[in-house]
Amino acid sequence: MKIIVLHWHGTCPHCRQLSCIYADFYRTENGTKLPSGFECGSCQAHITDEEFEKMQRIEMPCPKESKKSHMYRDSIKQWNVYVGCHFDCICCEKSFKAQMKRQKNRCILCYNYIPHFHPEILDISLPKTKGDEFIWPCSSGDISFAKPEWIEAILTRIRQLPDRTFFFQTKNPNCYYLYGFPNNVILDITLETNQDDGYWLISKAPLPSVRFKAFLEHPFRRKSITIEPLLEFDLDILVDWLKQLKPERVYIGYDSKNCYLPEPELAKTIILIEELKKFTKVKVKLLRKAWWEE
Repeated sequence: MKIIVLHWHGTCPHCRQLSCIYADFYRTENGTKLPSGFECGSCQAHITDEEFEKMQRIEMPCPKESKKSHMYRDSIKQWNVYVGCHFDCICCEKSFKAQMKRQKNRCILCYNYIPHFHPEILDISLPKTKGDEFIWPCSSGDISFAKPEWIEAILTRIRQLPDRTFFFQTKNPNCYYLYGFPNNVILDITLETNQDDGYWLISKAPLPSVRFKAFLEHPFRRKSITIEPLLEFDLDILVDWLKQLKPERVYIGYDSKNCYLPEPELAKTIILIEELKKFTKVKVKLLRKAWWEE
């Protein structure tokens, strides 16, 4: 028999940690199982029904499961026809660039993360998507470094598959102006913060304010925003930016590679998520306390 454990995620009113909150039960003398409040998975404190109703709860992947992978759960196929980037983001050293080191015996350009094209996989079979699922054509690189003819070849194949959804991502949305994207594409930018000061220490990519303005002016309707790795931000400004961008979804998560970035406290992040949920779909990735809160 499969036992289903009812639980939620939220900030425990006792230990103040983001925790799994489990439904608690007790048995009467005749063996009947009745609800008896809730229990915090972190501190095991009993949480009353009243406390649970007041508690700030959040929809997110279970923290116990999120340690397994921090890839976009909606991405059902990483179709790396194009690979490479020169933005030299700190977090990529331990993620995308580290993954490409496995390709040393297959492709030296992948190994060195030099922008290049793989036409041999352009016509491979691609799975159908449903709901929020997508195929990610250039998941291991930034298309702003791609030759236009490479991206045009990818778009030609995408137009042949109107029943599938595809996802493009960049830290330089000015490159999106070079192409005509079909309606089965979602355009995404990484926007980790609204703050420009000190960003050059983290990445060579265009400053967040530059990205915001360029993406705001782009007429394509199907937009998405990735706030990952989440950096310190100004709540009112970042929320206002996203309202103006009108994304159909937002992905948000903390750094998963222990890069010790300037992160916001967890409580502030939860407020941001709740504000964003008022006008768009929010997909929570890795959510934890800031490294300096531990």
